[in-house]
This record gives sequence, C-alpha cells and structure tokens, in this order.
Amino acid sequence: MATPSHPRKNLCIALSSAFFAFGLGWTNVNAASPADGARPIRSLGGGPSDDAPIAMAGPAPPDARDTGPSSVDVSSFPPPVQAAYAIFSQRCSRCHTLARPINTDLSPSAWKGYVKKMMNKPGSGISPEQGKVIYKFLKYYQAHKDKLRGK
Repeated sequence: MATPSHPRKNLCIALSSAFFAFGLGWTNVNAASPADGARPIRSLGGGPSDDAPIAMAGPAPPDARDTGPSSVDVSSFPPPVQAAYAIFSQRCSRCHTLARPINTDLSPSAWKGYVKKMMNKPGSGISPEQGKVIYKFLKYYQAHKDKLRGK
C-alpha cells in the first residue's frame, strides 16, 4: 500500500517540475545598473539570454558618505597631487559618487587595500599604475584632513 502524501507537497513538486521543464529558472539580474538607482533583484526570467530585470527592489539605501562634499579644492596641493586628483576623480566616479571616498577616513594601509579592491571590480577600468596614483592622492588627502582636524 502506498503511503499517502501531503497534497501541498504534491502541488509544489508538480509546479517545480513544470517550471523547470519549460526552461524557466532564476535569472540573476543584479548585473543591471538602472539609472534611477533601483536595485535589481533575483527574479524569474526566460533563461540565460534574458538579462532584463523583471522586478526591482527600489532605490539603494543612501550611503551617509554620499551626502558630504563631492569635490576637493586641490589648488593649494602640490602639482603631483593635483594630477593624481584628476585621475582619482575620473576613475572613481565611474562606480560611485566622489563624495564616498572623499568623506571616508581610513588609515594608509586600509586605503591601499580599498584601492586594490576597487581595481578588481568589473568595469572599474583602474590600471595598476592608476591604482598607485589614486592611492597616493587618497593617502595625501587623508593626512591633509587629519592635519586640519588636529590629529
């Protein structure tokens, strides 16, 4: 005699089988980057070729560092630091606001690790040489901020 099974369990198995039999599955649409700031979530899609988001999670939560100053007056900085700021502002603004790193306080070793992390992000376009220049700017600027605060 067969063991009776739970009707809801049978329904779930049947729906799961049909779902995957028709080639439907979870499509990760997190790679999308909508202009309105909405965050794509994992959603049902039509398969590997379907990379358009179906559902949006809404705007990303605000980052407190993005609300501070978004530029630095480097006119009084040494010329090499001014040149480094130009590379920093060009490269770092590709993925986030400049306010984020400008309003972040890290030690020199932490800045080095942070720049390396950003260099490895897809689409950052930061070469190893540019990473060194960006690090030198951030290290100099952090020391500048610390000096102004009396640290």
